[in-house]
Amino acid sequence: TLAGAPVRVSPDYDPDFPPEQQVPVFDEVPGLFAKPGNAGYVIFTTSTLNTGALPTEIGRYETDANGTRTGSRTILSTNDNRHSALGRGDFDGSRYLVVYNEGSPGTQEIARVIAGASGPPLAGPSLLTTGGSFGNTWSTATSSQPLSIAVGDGFAVVWGEVDADLSYWLGAKTFDGNGHVAQDARPISTRTF
Repeated sequence: TLAGAPVRVSPDYDPDFPPEQQVPVFDEVPGLFAKPGNAGYVIFTTSTLNTGALPTEIGRYETDANGTRTGSRTILSTNDNRHSALGRGDFDGSRYLVVYNEGSPGTQEIARVIAGASGPPLAGPSLLTTGGSFGNTWSTATSSQPLSIAVGDGFAVVWGEVDADLSYWLGAKTFDGNGHVAQDARPISTRTF
């Protein structure tokens, strides 16, 4: 249970850049998970990075049981000056599956990364979809926010997507315990405008 005064986890400015190149760091918090044994928290964010066009990436922070940040921010997405945003995740007891909107291919897609209980990614990032609608890399409106949930010895992911022809559909994939696709159920439903 979170109690007490708020504690700042993300820095006011990106410590990787000198003061004259600083812009504020904006971290939106889409996912907060308690570490096993009440050892602290894992926080997945959409982080605005201080490079080029100020892209957004999926970041990870960790805290101790008091909510004090430990270590530095880890970027889990492609970190390629394109936009990765709106991440959601779930924990299966030993690792996280984080899914998010990804603009790296020049179309709006859904991507995933598998992260361990701490530290860098274990697998990914990799795309779950291809052929999404075109748009500039600032827009993530065409791929709906994906959701992931731990199921047995793996995960399930559900998302909505608008294709280049403006047809809308819901899709789902399940992953085994090693992060490989076990089932691809696309589309679950479709709607054309």
